[in-house]
Parts: sequence; C-alpha cells; structure tokens
Amino acid sequence: MGMPLNPLSERLDVIMGLEPDAPALEFERRWYSWSALRRTADDVARAIQSLGLGAGARVGVLLRNRPVPVGLALGVLRAEACLVTVNPLLGRDRVRTDLHELGLGLVAGEPGDLAELVDARVAAHTATLALADLGGDAQLVPPSEPTAAPSGLPDVAVRMPTRIDLTYTTLQRVMEGAKHYESNARADARLRDGVVVVNSPMVHLGGLFRVIQAVTDGRRFALLERFQVDSWVDCVRRHQPRTVSLVPAALRMVLDADLDPADLSSVRSVVSGTAPLDPDLADAFTEKYGVPVLTSYAATEFGGGVAGWNLADYQKYGREKRGSV
Repeated sequence: MGMPLNPLSERLDVIMGLEPDAPALEFERRWYSWSALRRTADDVARAIQSLGLGAGARVGVLLRNRPVPVGLALGVLRAEACLVTVNPLLGRDRVRTDLHELGLGLVAGEPGDLAELVDARVAAHTATLALADLGGDAQLVPPSEPTAAPSGLPDVAVRMPTRIDLTYTTLQRVMEGAKHYESNARADARLRDGVVVVNSPMVHLGGLFRVIQAVTDGRRFALLERFQVDSWVDCVRRHQPRTVSLVPAALRMVLDADLDPADLSSVRSVVSGTAPLDPDLADAFTEKYGVPVLTSYAATEFGGGVAGWNLADYQKYGREKRGSV
C-alpha cells in the first residue's frame, strides 16, 4: 500500500506504525496493539484493491463498539475509501433492505453480523469481509454475481445513517478544531500518555469522532460496548482520564448512581452534548462531584463540533454565562 495522500489517511497510517507493539485499544480489559489495528487496516486495503474498487469506494461497516468494527472503520479511512456506517441493531429486515439499496462494493463486519444481515440478494452484488478478532485473518468473499464496480465518492470520508456525506477535508478540519478544547495542543505525530474512554456509540458521529480523534492524537483508548455506569466508572478508576464525555442522559445516570467523588478524582472536566443539557443538571453534577460540565454543540452535517466550552473559558465565564454554549 502506497502512502495515502490526504492528511487524515496519512496521519492514521503514520500513527499505526510508530510503535507497533504498544497498546492501542482496550476492550473488556484486553489490550490490542497498534500492529493489530494496522493488520486489519491492511486487510481492508487489500480487499478494496483485489475487488477493483476505485477511488472513494463505498465500503459499509457494520458498526458496533467492539474492536473488529473499530479496526475495519479505521482501515476504510486509511485506505481513502468512503466509510458507510451501518447500524446492525436496527433489525434484520431493515438492515438487509438498507444494504440492498446502498449497492455497496464491499461490506465488512464480524462474522455473526454478516451471516445475519447479508442475504443472497445483497451477496449477489456486494462482497463481504469477515473478521472474528482484531488483527486476525480476514475472509473476503466476492459477490456471487459480479457486475461493474459501483461508482465511488472521491474525497467523501464518511456517509452517516442520515446519508450525510462528510469529506476528508471536513473531518481533518474538525480534528484540528478539537485542539481548542485541549490544554496541550501539540500536533506532532507521536504516541501520548493517558487513556481516552469511548462510551458513545460509534454508529453516531460522536462515538466515531472520539475514536478517530484518539487515534490521530496517538492516544490509547478504552472502548465500552454500551454505556453502563459500573463499567464506565471502572474504566475511569483504572485509567484516570482528565476529561470524559457524557451525553446528558449518561450524566444523569452518573449523578443518580451516587458515586464516591473519589472515583472521579482524576477528572478535571466533563464534555456534554448531543442533546440539550439542563443547566440545573450540570450544576448538580458539579456540586456533587466537583467536576465542571462543559457544554458542546455538534451537528452531523458540520462533521461534529460547532461550538463549546473549554475549561479555561468555563473558569473565567462559566457563572456569568450559565447555560450558554
């Protein structure tokens, strides 16, 4: 595989190759290395090439918050293809219809999801790439009735469930803009200290953004399949993150759980968005745990974050501008 051309794909390629044996992703207390991510990314690139799919090839990934879909999604982006996000939890009939109508050149996922969701109608014209474990051997099955390769979407990085297209340029700018929220905004390619806790669903832009941001920053990340207070606080205790992200509903769950404030002793701020945040909820959380809640506003059509507080602004203006974004 040659060196990718766009900055985001190139960054993914560089980060994955810095320290291959270093830990990259934790799931259910098992660590996976950067080399495991890279091997899966290589499998995606080889599959796209062997199928003769052109620039911007539309590749569907059955996204779950699990290591395999993470590796497949990052592989699609590293290969400069178009990642089409597909939610396997929407129900078999709906997903099958969706896959048929999308007319993808390739759909990738875990074997169980592919067996359940790719029927003969889809398999006739769409290849599948199955992977049971991150970094393991992937199985490519070409379409049973090959036709001309579907047209690609050059420069389109991600197509979300709403079928909003996000270009590589947009994603790159979003990653650069996210530095506004960091106290150390160094952008050089290196592996960094600290562990990011990813608890938002990857099938939505918030979760996908958190993963891409962690990888492009060279940070390890702990992946939760779904948000549950017990598993989330276990990650926070063990990994001691300085910043965490909680949607308002999750913020309420953590508040109602009546945790020992010591459990969140490492956390300096909570970023909360996706849905409107009640200022009273934010104040109650801060009063109980001593952690400021930084409101953010994001929209899929803009590629993610549009506006939001950072900690320095909150400390200066938080009381005066309570409830604003």
